[in-house]
Amino acid sequence: MDLTQEIILQHGRSSPFKKKLKNPTLSAELDNPMCGDTVIIELEIVKGRLVDASFSGEGCLISQASASLLVGEVKRIKKLSEIKKFNQDLVLKLLGIPLTLSRVQCAVLSLEVLKKVIKEKV
Repeated sequence: MDLTQEIILQHGRSSPFKKKLKNPTLSAELDNPMCGDTVIIELEIVKGRLVDASFSGEGCLISQASASLLVGEVKRIKKLSEIKKFNQDLVLKLLGIPLTLSRVQCAVLSLEVLKKVIKEKV
């Protein structure tokens, strides 16, 4: 198993970002009706500044690893105006492995949830 696969396994199975926030300011949830994956993203924003971010949900390894890696990137960037620019290419780059079309849908579910959350604020 290579390092990329190990990272995906770690993020998909036991992500440090998979939790419920105590005081989320914004949250959104979506599911993929094709496979049943569900992703919820919560953001805590204080005075226009991102303080914390997390995700929860159930689904395949790709959907959960993607959500974890994306939330990690959100926490690293912190600027909502920059986070708003996140796109499918970024998600696929974070995962670092080639995906079939059906797996791309699993991977971008978290991005769709993030866009829904950000739309409420920015």
